[in-house]
Amino acid sequence: MANALPRELEAFVHWHEQQAETFEFVGVAPAKRLPASRAHTMLKGNVFAALRQTLEGTRCTVYGDGIEIRAHGVSVIPDVVVSCEPPDLSTPVETAPVLIVEIVSPTTALRDRVQKWEAYRRIPSLRHYLMVEQDRRLVELHTRKGDIVFEERFIETGEVPIDALGVALDVATLYAGVIDG
Repeated sequence: MANALPRELEAFVHWHEQQAETFEFVGVAPAKRLPASRAHTMLKGNVFAALRQTLEGTRCTVYGDGIEIRAHGVSVIPDVVVSCEPPDLSTPVETAPVLIVEIVSPTTALRDRVQKWEAYRRIPSLRHYLMVEQDRRLVELHTRKGDIVFEERFIETGEVPIDALGVALDVATLYAGVIDG
């Protein structure tokens, strides 16, 4: 069937190159990326700016929307990605992320918490997975403690320690202009 949607990652990659719109592949079928809410966009910008400022002058690069993670059966575009490998400007695919950040909304919660996390945690270079709630001040931080072991922390105030990068992010700064106080 010529119009059938791809059901495997390799077929998706080829199919996606032919599409005008942006899709992600999680599970068994492509999902179109829709425009984000204003709160989502502001939170993503706050996270990106905070990371970029704190990592200035280091060997790590902070990427906003557009960098693709292709691993363990998924092809996704996280909200923010940090890599400490030299950038490969010939591809949008990041193979060695240290930190992946997703802004979580009610419509993306299942994908971010279950489907994407299932693939992300199997990426050997990943040290932290950060989920920032869109509609309340809550940051969920997963920090690698072993090959397949991650510590999970829920942080509502204060600092979010990103130990692998030697930085901490202030929760109030992340939520500035979105959910203050």
